[in-house]
Amino acid sequence: MSNLYGIFIGVIWPFYAYFALYQGELESTTRKVMISMIIVGLGLAAYTIIGLISEPIMAHIVNNSIRYEHEVAGQQFVRAMYLFATCVPFILASDRFLNITGTLITLSFLIAFYVYRETFASVWCFLAAIASALIYVYVINQNKKERYELRTGQN
Repeated sequence: MSNLYGIFIGVIWPFYAYFALYQGELESTTRKVMISMIIVGLGLAAYTIIGLISEPIMAHIVNNSIRYEHEVAGQQFVRAMYLFATCVPFILASDRFLNITGTLITLSFLIAFYVYRETFASVWCFLAAIASALIYVYVINQNKKERYELRTGQN
């Protein structure tokens, strides 16, 4: 299960966050920046696959949280690129609601990193999942807006 978690957070999410936001972005300049940033997500995905093959992730319970053990070369750089790949697309998005979501996910990173150092990954994922509930609210609001525009003939 630890390795499935690793595949989701290290292979799927760094690429998917950019790709999903790129698909919904309307501003061409932001879209161009995002498409170039997808390369970072793909690089992280490849790096994670190689890392999981060479060293599986081990999980242990520490202070009522999960500690994931997986040593990677250049861990600080990888962590910075991961933050870049998973938070920046939200912050760059032209929609203010998505900017707020990205800011909350970034703040949850900082809280988890400085307060829950030993169990950082699991705590950050938990906090980010709570903040990501805002994405659901965003999608629901977008759907309501589109239905309203269809009914009224507005764009």
